[in-house]
Amino acid sequence: MDIFVSLMGNDGNSGTKEAPLNTLAEAKRRVREFTKGGLCENITVHVDEGNYRVSSLAFDENDSGNDDFSVSYVAEGEVVLNGGVTLPYELFEGVEGEVKSALSAEAKDKVLRFDLSTLGITRKDYGELCVIGSHNSGMLYDGAVLSPMWCELFVDGERQTIARYPNNGFLKFEGSIREGEGWKSTTHADIPHDEWVKMRNPISDIYKIDKETASRASSWKYANDIWMFGFPRHDWADMSTPVVKIDKNDCSMETKYVSMFGIMNETQRDDYHNGGIYYLYNVLDELDAPGEWYLDRDNAVLYIYPDKDIRDSEIILSLASDPIINFDGAENLSFKGFRIKGTRGDGIGGKGSKLMIDGIIVSNVSGHGVNLCGNDITVKNCEIYNTGRGGIYLNGGDRPTLTHGNNLAENNYIHDFSKLYTTYQSGIHLLGCGNVARNNEICNTPHQALGYCGNEHLIEYNYIHDCTYHSSDAGAIYSGFDWAAHGTVIRYNLIENIGAEGYRPDGIYWDDGLSGQTAYGNILVGVEKFSLQLGGGHDNIFERNLIINSGAAAIKFDDRYREAYYKKTNFYSAIAHSGGSRTHWVKLELMPYRSDKWAKKYPNLAKLKTDPSTDPDDFDYGINPSYCSVQYNAVVNPRGAMYRVFDGAYKYSEIKNNFEYESFEVAGVDRETYKMDKSSRIFTDICGFEDIPLEKIGRIK
Repeated sequence: MDIFVSLMGNDGNSGTKEAPLNTLAEAKRRVREFTKGGLCENITVHVDEGNYRVSSLAFDENDSGNDDFSVSYVAEGEVVLNGGVTLPYELFEGVEGEVKSALSAEAKDKVLRFDLSTLGITRKDYGELCVIGSHNSGMLYDGAVLSPMWCELFVDGERQTIARYPNNGFLKFEGSIREGEGWKSTTHADIPHDEWVKMRNPISDIYKIDKETASRASSWKYANDIWMFGFPRHDWADMSTPVVKIDKNDCSMETKYVSMFGIMNETQRDDYHNGGIYYLYNVLDELDAPGEWYLDRDNAVLYIYPDKDIRDSEIILSLASDPIINFDGAENLSFKGFRIKGTRGDGIGGKGSKLMIDGIIVSNVSGHGVNLCGNDITVKNCEIYNTGRGGIYLNGGDRPTLTHGNNLAENNYIHDFSKLYTTYQSGIHLLGCGNVARNNEICNTPHQALGYCGNEHLIEYNYIHDCTYHSSDAGAIYSGFDWAAHGTVIRYNLIENIGAEGYRPDGIYWDDGLSGQTAYGNILVGVEKFSLQLGGGHDNIFERNLIINSGAAAIKFDDRYREAYYKKTNFYSAIAHSGGSRTHWVKLELMPYRSDKWAKKYPNLAKLKTDPSTDPDDFDYGINPSYCSVQYNAVVNPRGAMYRVFDGAYKYSEIKNNFEYESFEVAGVDRETYKMDKSSRIFTDICGFEDIPLEKIGRIK
């Protein structure tokens, strides 16, 4: 059965090609009518080209196909599902009066205003400013707005910047006047995280700022809702907060919400404490650069400083707050070929099973491109870019039973994302058990490109490049903090050009005791710090990988929990048997790791010793980095050292038989394609080293 939709149609029509419907909402209602008594044939909804204004299309079990017959929605031509509203250029006008006097001389005659009330748009529609940042503390404060994201403005597809100071880059904190009640602040460093998150309205921070900024801010005429975004301590911990007060006399800035990790001082600055930077935003007086905008929420007036003549531009204000396509228990549904934009939420989201997302383009959304939970979900041939958060998030499978979710992200192009939340927003993120990321290209993001949590995922044939350019304690591929997360395989990926402008991240980063991982046949090129960073952990295998132009060192492997046990360093709370957070023991206890099924697959994990009276030197005690193999890797043309390996890692694991070659020519590796010729010394020196299938890596053309 075929149902047709067109902007030229009418919802009172029959829905044939000759008499199409007008809206997808009506098409969805017709599908429900046909499936009510049981689906006995495939249904395809054909949507004719055009720009369809939608707030959210919700699909549940009543909209589903079945195992024999599916329901498909197919774009015929360029079909845009737009959650935003178009602002007509003819309704823009120049600024006058007090607002004009507050603007810079350069901006006064270039800034335009738009009265949103002329289109019936109210504060309920455009939303409030909310806290952003992966480590914000807004949830601890009464009255804090946590979601949804505020509306955003796009001109010809380009995200406009909320008026800010400085216009680009960051300012540096000069220090702290009062360090508040943050989890890892100096005054509260020993509070367990589980207790800290129960606090209500903790004391916030007062920062020391530079004299020029304090003086400038004190002159602002419109300063009733200033916000700060930044990295108070770590470059992997972004946060935002309203600003309570800026005092030009003592050069101080008091914030409403506390920094979770406290405030960095210059004596701490290194690759793991590389923060102490911020900017201020939502300041009408700072509407002084092309591409900036500001929304007067009290009066529903939008201001913009265009970066070009916009009389013929598409000017869109995102208003929808839910996913444009939103699943709630739907099954056997397929969507192909649509463009999605203009929502303050995710492009596609929700839960379901046996869903097919094929050839969708998602851009200009405030959340993730695709964020789905369920089993047997496929996201393929999609392009996702210019998102406020990440790309494709797939959560499925059951960890305790090691049942695979069989979700697949394949042949997608994910780029230029993480525009609002700037840390821990993956191009692809796999959660649960038994999901796959294959033949994707991921690039141009400030933090991690591909992340995962859980068991038995497969990450293969992906091309990850030019990313992780704003953090030195991060990895292009990243996971961490779970002794039971066994079974993931990372193979045949090309990871290239990781880090930039002084930031030195890692290629593959198995952080904070992550265990049971396997990586082989990968090519890591131009990683600024460590091509592999292994932060403790057990049963990790990193073998027969090709490392080229490595930075600080090709391989780092530390014994952080063993060291924490003896020296009571800041990692100690994770392995303490009482007090602290007991993070590793708690996570371990959540999994049936001694059950027959787990023990058969992961025998070393099954014999892990958890009794606090265990000899701390025992190979099977959790603190020791045991049973890992870092062997048979080829390191070509290194810029730094081969190893940065701690004594405990050498004692409990195998780190040897890795070969270093001083140049491409000596190794027999092509410096442009990374292909190894048949006479390559690598094949001679390293038994079983594969000719890595470069032709299979990346997107399928």
